[in-house]
Amino acid sequence: MEEIRRPFMTTKEVAELLGVKPCSVRAFIDRGIIPPPIDQRSSKHLFRRSLVEKYISQKEAQAIKTWRNSRGWRAQR
Repeated sequence: MEEIRRPFMTTKEVAELLGVKPCSVRAFIDRGIIPPPIDQRSSKHLFRRSLVEKYISQKEAQAIKTWRNSRGWRAQR
């Protein structure tokens, strides 16, 4: 059975995806590390899945680049 991919995620779902606690997600929002929820006035935050996934992709690419640079890796031409 396929998982239904909703366009929005709760704080808990974002935390599970990032491997952190929900309080860390709130701290990330306050620091501008992740995109803010769609309605910050609501007590239940919802995040656009596409923006969260984009953030994760950027962080993964950055981590790979850092790892390669730390080992003197150079791109082949």
